[in-house]
Amino acid sequence: MYRRSARSQAFRVAMKADAECLRHEKDAMARFIVEDQHLIPKLSPLEAVGGLRRSARVPLTDVASVEVTPEPWKVPSGLRVGTGLPGAILLGTMIRRGANDVVAIYGRAPAVVVTLREGAAWRRLIATVPHPDAVAAQIQDAMRD
Repeated sequence: MYRRSARSQAFRVAMKADAECLRHEKDAMARFIVEDQHLIPKLSPLEAVGGLRRSARVPLTDVASVEVTPEPWKVPSGLRVGTGLPGAILLGTMIRRGANDVVAIYGRAPAVVVTLREGAAWRRLIATVPHPDAVAAQIQDAMRD
């Protein structure tokens, strides 16, 4: 009679947990929220740990432009503070002279790039989000109001 080892059972449990996370991927990804005339890139708890930051809060008046980029890996530059694996994940703050970016990029999916006005706390907010075109349009609508 074949008996499963504790190691193989632990592996099956881990694989099942990974599959569950992928099913709820939208809950694990960053989101942009407009609240009280502020734009907030809301990070999941795991992103906050991996990115070494909770979130950022920017007045809508500081938003200069919003766009969707099909190649988000070409946008950030500088020294990364957070988690990064080229082509797979980039979480945290990209530090460079005069302007820092808050980033949450996954894989090769398109991302929303929010460019802020001169003098804002950061230069850009960059995040891979579900339905990036709709998110960009929603932010642009909030800027007009």
